[in-house]
This record gives sequence, C-alpha cells and structure tokens, in this order.
Amino acid sequence: MAQTKRKAAERFRFTVDRLARVTVPDGADRVYVYDAERQHLAFCLTTGGSRSFYVYKRVAGRPVRMKLGDYPTISIETARKLEAVNANDIAAGKDPMEQRRQARAEITFAEVFQRYLEGHAKLKKRTWKEDEQKFEKHLGQLKSRRFKTITSADITAVHTRIGKTHKGAANRVLALLSKVFRYAAGAMDMKIPNPCSGIERFAENERARFLEPEEIKPFMDALEAETDQTYKDYFMTLLLTGARAGNVAAMRWAEIHFDRMVWEIPATKYKGKFAHTVTLDSRAIEILTRRKLKAGKCEWVFPSTGKRKSTSGHLVRAHEAWKDLLERAGISDFNLHDLRRSLASYMAMSGTGLPIIGRQLGHRAESTTRRYARLHLDPVRTSVAAALQAMEAVKATADLAAAKAGAK
Repeated sequence: MAQTKRKAAERFRFTVDRLARVTVPDGADRVYVYDAERQHLAFCLTTGGSRSFYVYKRVAGRPVRMKLGDYPTISIETARKLEAVNANDIAAGKDPMEQRRQARAEITFAEVFQRYLEGHAKLKKRTWKEDEQKFEKHLGQLKSRRFKTITSADITAVHTRIGKTHKGAANRVLALLSKVFRYAAGAMDMKIPNPCSGIERFAENERARFLEPEEIKPFMDALEAETDQTYKDYFMTLLLTGARAGNVAAMRWAEIHFDRMVWEIPATKYKGKFAHTVTLDSRAIEILTRRKLKAGKCEWVFPSTGKRKSTSGHLVRAHEAWKDLLERAGISDFNLHDLRRSLASYMAMSGTGLPIIGRQLGHRAESTTRRYARLHLDPVRTSVAAALQAMEAVKATADLAAAKAGAK
C-alpha cells in the first residue's frame, strides 16, 4: 500500500483568517499545521473538509496525539486553553487519552444529550426546543444511565412504552435517540454501535383531517367573530396560503412582494432547507396590505405584543385562541396544520393537479421536483382562488339556508 503523502508541518499564529487559507496538498488526505502561540497545538484539515484541533507531543520518544474537538465548534482560544491543560498532564506523566476513555465510560445519557443539544441541535436546528421537550417528557428513565451501557433492549422498551398511546411520538423519539448516538460517535469519539439501529418503527396512519363542507360556515362565522385582529388575520392567512403555522407566524415584511403577489420564504426558515415561493391570493394581499399600513417600523407581519409577547418578537403560541375559536364553531379534532390540508383538499376538489398543489404547499419529492420547477405561478394562484371560491360558495349556500329557516 502506498504511503499517504503529507505536507511538511507549518507553524504560524492561528487566526480565523489564517486557518481559512489552509489547504490540503495534492496527493495527501490531510494536513497538520501548528500554532506559534501554543507549541503543542495542532490544526488538522482533511480532504473531506473535516477541521479539528489536536494536542501533539512526544513523550519518551513516542508521539502522543489527542483530539481536542472540531473547529469551529470550539474556538481557537478554547483550543489553546485545552492544549495548555492536556500538555501539562502529559508532561506530568499522565495519559489524557486514558483519562478521557475512563470519563467516556462513566458519562451519563443526560450529559451526552446536553452536549448534543449545545454542540449540534442549537447550532443547526430551528426546532431544538422540541428535542429538549422530548428528552424531558419521554427519556427520564435513561437520564442517569451510563451512556455506554444503554442497549437496544432499553431503546425498544422506551419506544414500545410511548407507542402504546402515541405511535408517531414514539417514532420521533426513536429518531432523536439515533441522532444523539450518532453525535456521540462523531463529535465525542465514542465508538459504540448505535443501539437504535434495526428497531422497527411503528406504522403511522396518515392524518386526513380537513374542513368538511358542513364545517366551513361555522368555522368562518367563528373566525369572523374573533375579537383579536392579529389572531384573526393569522388564522385566515394560514387558510389562504396553505403555509405551515411556524412560517406564517415568523413572516417578515421583507419577504412579502406586493407587486408580484408572492411571499418568498428563505431556505434558512423552510423545513425542506430550500427557498420556497408562496403565491398570495387577493384576499391574502388585502389582509397584508391592511396590516402593513399599521406596522410602522416593525419587521414582523404578526408581532408578539401584550399577552402574546415572546422573546422572538413574532407570534409564537396561538393555541388558546385556536381552542376558543373551535369551541365557538363547534368543531373538534382539528388543528392548525389541518388548515394547510384543507386548502390542498379543496384545490384537489376543484380539479387541480397534484404538481400545482405541491408547488403551492412547497412539497419537493424527487420524482416531481423537475415538473414543479417548470410551473408558472399564475396557474397556482388561479387554483388557490378557485379553491377559496369553492369554500365561499359552500358558506353562501349555508347562509342562505339559515336565512330561509329563520324567516319561517
């Protein structure tokens, strides 16, 4: 086997700009460079793009290299502090690698989960709070367990217990556990088999709830009677756009283009990690225009104020107002996401093809993405308008019937 070529070691003062210019030489799989400020601090870049800090020191003629962490998860200054501690331990005859192995053997699931939360979820997931909630609600029995002792049988027991009442929640928790074990294997160098592998998920019945024709009038009447204008506009915008509740709540004025009648959701805020364009019906434009006139300098379309006040600045929780609305309408088993499904259902009833429905809702199945990309927005807007007109026609018929009944 041919030996891997490595670039001759360089030494310079580590800075963000200088490390960004480090490259792996042709024919090599990685390169190590050394800090001029801390003698034993090394930075490693691989051809795969992995960037890590190491302590490198020779003890009794034998090289000792120990990983400190990934960059930029740990900063240059943090790496220098860690190098100082570990280099001193090595010089004192201690073996940091053995100490680390022993610490990993004793670390609990709760400690690993906290590292996953801080080192991965909070940095890369908008929904990290949901992970924290799953941990608190479902994983209490694992908190104090030594991480390396958790087995597939333990995970299966958790999955089965939750699945007895909530199969979907059980599957989401299983997925979270698998992510935590993968994080530990990579970021924490805990090379143990993932005990979640091979555990079969529960079959889930896809929810098919939407506004039934006989529910449209009471729903619209209850919405019209809503006294809080922000909630009233928020719920109506959900129905008019078919967008996800979280995206509508975090809608910014900078994303609304009145001239083109579209809402551009950036990839950073969208579930599929791609930018999505939502067409806006004239009814949605009317709501947004009215709100814009009163918005002042506020960046949010649906700001949080008074009892709705949140740290994000925009509307976050609407559950109480939604619950009250459903009670006024006499509708049960209906959630905010069902408004999204309602628009899609009435678009289908109006004869709209699945590609156009998918284009409005922002679905991106590989088999249909190419067709979606070629669709013009006008037929999407026309279809949305037809769907909403169908709902209004149902309500108008019900209103007429109610008026006739009252006249007798």
